[in-house]
Amino acid sequence: MSILAVQFLRGSEEAATEFTYTEFRAQLRADNIHEVKVIEGRAIEGQLRAPVVREGGETVEFKTMLPGDIDEALLSEMEEK
Repeated sequence: MSILAVQFLRGSEEAATEFTYTEFRAQLRADNIHEVKVIEGRAIEGQLRAPVVREGGETVEFKTMLPGDIDEALLSEMEEK
């Protein structure tokens, strides 16, 4: 069973590829999310298990904006993975 770390942080310094919320959800459904950080309850940054091709190259680090504040259902889904 994999471990998914969920951390609440005020900010982040790492550069990452921008994913839409839909792309993030697709990666979550595909069980390709290795780790996430929830930032101020409105954004997510993380790492993928397997790289995806984006912007002319492969990436494993991503960030996405949530459509609203993070909710318990999404937190539970991330913790299950």
